[in-house]
Amino acid sequence: QGVGRGARFHPSGDYALYAENYDIVHRFDWETQEVTTVDLGPVQQGFYRFTDLEFAPDGSYAILTGYRTNNNVEYEGVIYLWQDETWTLLNAATRAQPFEAVAFPPDGGIPVVLARHDDRASPATLRWLDVETGDFTQAVVSEFASAGCTDVAHVEDEFGDPALLVSCGINGADVLLWNGTWR
Repeated sequence: QGVGRGARFHPSGDYALYAENYDIVHRFDWETQEVTTVDLGPVQQGFYRFTDLEFAPDGSYAILTGYRTNNNVEYEGVIYLWQDETWTLLNAATRAQPFEAVAFPPDGGIPVVLARHDDRASPATLRWLDVETGDFTQAVVSEFASAGCTDVAHVEDEFGDPALLVSCGINGADVLLWNGTWR
């Protein structure tokens, strides 16, 4: 098995999904201990590099984020939807930016996807994903971060209001907060 980029149990605990770094996703059945492997690699030249995997809080589907790459040149972002035991590439969500992470609000509302512009200091882009259409409903772009942003989480701000926390940095750190405005 390859290096993992995300392993998540279904909220029921019946099975887990495990995404390798590139192209491969496994479904591990907890009761039978059986593993089913799927190669989601692109038909075109290159491969998909996966970055995050998350289940919706009610377990009705999961989202796998990443981007297509070839010889370390990054291309469009990709989002796969896992639903009814099937992976579907959401073509409408494909964008020039690589997708780094996905986060669901605790109430199971619309998931937010974090996109990045490049590996250097760059703004973070948050995009809200309509899973039914496979397209984005809203996008906000931050000011420049000191390092590439790699994760997003739903949090409460200091007033107890919902917010999104974006973590940035590999060798150093920067934290951005979105609660209607960037801070």
